[in-house]
Amino acid sequence: MTPKISFIVAVYKVADYIEDCIRSLCSQTLHDIEIVAVDDCSPDDCMDKMKAVVNEFPERKEQVKLLRHARNMGIPFTRRDGLAAASGEYVIFIDGDDYVDVRMAELMYEKAMQTGADQVVCDFYKDYGDWKQQGSIVNGEIGERGKRIDDDILDCRSVPYAVIKAVRRDLFFDHIFMWPTQGMGDDTVISSQISYYSRLTAHLPIPLYYYRQSHNSISRTKSQEWAVMQCRQFHENVLTYLYFLEREGILNKYRHGVVTKKYYTKIFLFPYLDSREMRKMWLNTFPEINHVLIFGSGYFHPSVKDRMRALALCLHIFPIVKRLSTIGK
Repeated sequence: MTPKISFIVAVYKVADYIEDCIRSLCSQTLHDIEIVAVDDCSPDDCMDKMKAVVNEFPERKEQVKLLRHARNMGIPFTRRDGLAAASGEYVIFIDGDDYVDVRMAELMYEKAMQTGADQVVCDFYKDYGDWKQQGSIVNGEIGERGKRIDDDILDCRSVPYAVIKAVRRDLFFDHIFMWPTQGMGDDTVISSQISYYSRLTAHLPIPLYYYRQSHNSISRTKSQEWAVMQCRQFHENVLTYLYFLEREGILNKYRHGVVTKKYYTKIFLFPYLDSREMRKMWLNTFPEINHVLIFGSGYFHPSVKDRMRALALCLHIFPIVKRLSTIGK
């Protein structure tokens, strides 16, 4: 029997959290599910911990697939390989350090059946450990067939989480789907295509996903080396996003998204602009939008601080302006 929902879990260096994740999936109130966890050659004991949790749920053993890469390949390929191994009618991506409400599969599938949606988007919590913050990617009314949500994602007016969504599995295979090549910014590539190809998107205004905010995660590591790496990875995925928009003939429709994603690529370098090398990299990263960051446009409105920073960088006077701005502090 085809599972109604396949959970696809990306696992890498999350030994402190993976038990909570897998336990929340094994505890789902919907019986007809599948759990596909892909260990991306993690150097810790994630695999052993996942097996131990699955053993707590003997009724789920036949529904769980634990896969392991022979070498580390990154989260885009981990998700892709998980999708290839999944057989559910709908799929939900999960990050291995997060966890979900035990009703997630049941409620998401129920909403999909009620509406006939290709994707169902739920709300979420950001889990900071000692407190939680509720959030949603939906801004106001969802519009006809949920296209307000989809347009907001494509135009970078909403966070393009790849998680928090139940997506009809066939959607990935009925189209020429491009997978991101890098880990930083991969959600943009995945979510943009899902939103574009979705014939109907439904919103379930219930927080069912717990997005753990780990201060020790790699994405929060602060160093110039990491900033450069993140900038380059994000740049690569933005190019894929732009190619997709161009291929579908919608590049001009989502101009706000285009400029915003190019600008976000530069943000990784902000803490290190005291370095001449970093200032040069900032100037040469999508240089075609530098004038928009200074003057703005009808569809992109930078803050005064962003305008002044861009102007100082383009005039090569950033160090002087920064020194002047600190006088008297």
